[in-house]
Amino acid sequence: LEKERALIEQRLGDYASQGKTAPAVKNDDKVKVLQEAEKVRDIKVEGRKIERLVGLAQKYSVAFAIEVAKKTDDACLLDLFHDELVKQKLKP
Repeated sequence: LEKERALIEQRLGDYASQGKTAPAVKNDDKVKVLQEAEKVRDIKVEGRKIERLVGLAQKYSVAFAIEVAKKTDDACLLDLFHDELVKQKLKP
């Protein structure tokens, strides 16, 4: 697990050093992001929120789901979602 984490951190560092960032959500999708964030906020069970975000990542894109997670204004949810992305090896 530590080797995997170190490798991910190295790749992220390499990616960041190249001046690259995760692709932004298209303007057309910004309203959809806000709508989905509201739906996620309404879910009461934390695990279901993560499932919803993973579903959005698979349906639209990881970047889209990350934006939704950010718009929920729930730092813990964003962190848990990030952990799930790493676990499932999903990336923007």
